[in-house]
Amino acid sequence: MIRSAFYETSDGMTSDNVAVISTGIPRSATTFVFQVLRQLHPAGGVVKTHCWLNLDSGFYRSVIATVRDFRDVVVSYWRTCVGDQNRVMTREEMVRGVGFCRLWEYHLGEYAEHGCLVLGYEAFVPNHGILYDAIEEVLGLNLTAGGRATMSRGFSLAANKGLAPFRDSLDQQTGWDTLDYTGMPGGHCHEGEIGAWRRFVAKNDWKFITDELADLLRRWDYEL
Repeated sequence: MIRSAFYETSDGMTSDNVAVISTGIPRSATTFVFQVLRQLHPAGGVVKTHCWLNLDSGFYRSVIATVRDFRDVVVSYWRTCVGDQNRVMTREEMVRGVGFCRLWEYHLGEYAEHGCLVLGYEAFVPNHGILYDAIEEVLGLNLTAGGRATMSRGFSLAANKGLAPFRDSLDQQTGWDTLDYTGMPGGHCHEGEIGAWRRFVAKNDWKFITDELADLLRRWDYEL
């Protein structure tokens, strides 16, 4: 099994050396999914990645992908890249984010067509039991109530944010190596709230960003 870590490419990965993969559109709680999977599979072979996966290689049997309201993705990714929390987004910034979402949504569609498990952020983040049930099915595990509660406490948004000041000095790869079981640098998580996009998009632009993403939102059953 390959080392459990974040990977920027799928080079060297095969269905023989990978146990399970956490992937999905960035800002959709893939890190939380990875943290849980890594805890449950200490022997290695747990991958977090945002790279394209060649599903013909058999990866589709071990992929857990995540999706999130694309408006929240646009805003959360912008907040991570820009770091300015005291203003709203410009339309030009929104359009760039929409292009990012369209590229990633194409991959999510491929994963779904291959039968990969695709979980909605809005379902499993408020209710971790949905994620744990899915993991039991993919990995063939039987998680105890106590084990579920321990992971929910240890990998909660609050727990991860508590380590953020230390992580802020780490780049992504160093963060994964140094922090071992968590593998997440500072500045990675915000409030994680559902619908936060409304706070960073001016009200008179709500229709603009929704119209720009309308086809993607409909395809994944999000309300306009």
